[in-house]
Amino acid sequence: LAAGRQVCQDLDEQHGVPRHGLWAPEPEEAAATDGGEAGAHVAAEEPAAPLTHEAALCELHELVVYLREQHSYCMFCGCQFEDQEDMESNCPGLTEDEH
Repeated sequence: LAAGRQVCQDLDEQHGVPRHGLWAPEPEEAAATDGGEAGAHVAAEEPAAPLTHEAALCELHELVVYLREQHSYCMFCGCQFEDQEDMESNCPGLTEDEH
């Protein structure tokens, strides 16, 4: 999931897409939970609960679909295709099992 989030962010940034929920968390967000001075500001807030298996699968599916539709990128092939037609011709499918 982390690798997919990073690919999403990298491709979106290349195309000028503003930050959205499928990107990896910003480093400041992660550092704020380490207990430093920034952490004192965040300490009053509830920490984010880890994703359940179902939630992680759902987010992975969202990433796979988004990357395919917006960037002609297949996470399982690990490459970006020229366009949707190229992807449909050369990628075995939408799921890891199809690869």
